[in-house]
Amino acid sequence: MPLTRAIEDDDIVVAPNALESPALWRDPALSDATFLNGEVVAAMRENGTAKFWNLKRCRVLRLN
Repeated sequence: MPLTRAIEDDDIVVAPNALESPALWRDPALSDATFLNGEVVAAMRENGTAKFWNLKRCRVLRLN
């Protein structure tokens, strides 16, 4: 499903197991989104490439 509006920080919520996922992944339900783990984003910020991506922070669902 293509995203129909601009996504802001925390608009997308992921399950806790997303933190154990590969460094980069795609969800078939969100065809326009690519997910990156924190280490990849930190490296991109350090080497200056993050500015070329429209990075948005995801919330992690808390399961009790």
